[in-house]
Amino acid sequence: MKTSMKILAASVALAMSGVANAAILQSNGGVGSGELFLTAWDEAGQQSYSLDLGIREADFLANTSQTLSYDLSGDANFANFMNNSGVVYAIAGGDDSFWDPSTYGFVITSSSGIDSVRSGALNDSMIGGVVGSIDVMALNSNADAGDVLDPNLNLSSYSVPGDTGYFGVGTWSVNAGGKPFVTIGNIDSTIPFYFAGIGSDYRTGIVTEMPNVWKLTSTGQLTYSAVPVPAAVWLFGSGLLGLVSVARRRKA
Repeated sequence: MKTSMKILAASVALAMSGVANAAILQSNGGVGSGELFLTAWDEAGQQSYSLDLGIREADFLANTSQTLSYDLSGDANFANFMNNSGVVYAIAGGDDSFWDPSTYGFVITSSSGIDSVRSGALNDSMIGGVVGSIDVMALNSNADAGDVLDPNLNLSSYSVPGDTGYFGVGTWSVNAGGKPFVTIGNIDSTIPFYFAGIGSDYRTGIVTEMPNVWKLTSTGQLTYSAVPVPAAVWLFGSGLLGLVSVARRRKA
């Protein structure tokens, strides 16, 4: 199934169902590329939310400039969760196919910058540790959803303290289980996205910033799209165009 069709199917399923199924495909066990997933956390309300995004890490890396869009507004789990303004969120995915250095590693949001991500992905061992944390969180989210293992079900789950998939546990939390970089950003704000992989020597970690950024809104719109141009830049550009237009009229 093509990515666009999987996303459309997920959106329709979310709109029509409040069933708490996740089925996030993990890379755990040498199966290769796991699926990207969203986790959101309301610390004050002590609740978290997960959503299977229905695209494998390797497929995402094949086209990092693509635009992705998800509508969570019809999801009963998100509606139940989204009742507090103090929400943070993260997107992650992993790939343990060590035989393929082009995809082995992880994709992760981080608001703390590329240097902090590099410090947590200096070599293959450190990268593998983060992939392991991502796999645990995906596995736990699936367990909260009833351990549904069908990767074609791209739905969601809701967790509270005591549930295995709760975001605030040590295996994940705000820094991927104790890693040197922060994975989260605030709701209604964009977060940069990074890929941490290995070089041709199969040991050295290489971190690349993706061309687009993620954004989750309080109304349930999740997007991966181009970095928005600040309003000041638009004003500056329109001002320059105006000056050019005036100069041309004077020459005429």
